[in-house]
Amino acid sequence: GPPGWTAEGGQVSRDTNYAEEGAYAVRIDAVADEARFYQEIELQGGRTYRLSFSAASAGGAGVTVSAAGEPIGEPVAIDGALKRYALRFALPAEVSSGAMVRAPEFVLSGQGSVVYVDDVKLDVVTE
Repeated sequence: GPPGWTAEGGQVSRDTNYAEEGAYAVRIDAVADEARFYQEIELQGGRTYRLSFSAASAGGAGVTVSAAGEPIGEPVAIDGALKRYALRFALPAEVSSGAMVRAPEFVLSGQGSVVYVDDVKLDVVTE
């Protein structure tokens, strides 16, 4: 899979049909229940971030953000056809500087579910 991303219980491949940006999108096939595909990055506590990405799903998937295993904000459901998603989340100030945050983390609904992901962007909204 792409550098900086981790797949657990999922098979990662390239897909050209769902590419929005560049030559291909990433396809994740769940080979186990609760399959996950996430980007882990260092973020600063006490700031608000905007996460946007293109995604499609067959069989259902959701997107979450978490710091140190604690969910931040509400999960977002990914349904059907490819579209652009955007979500804002505030990282609590007590999250230590340089904490590893999973943003985004795609959770697939069950074995056989597929999710397509492309063009993930993460921006700071407030300092």
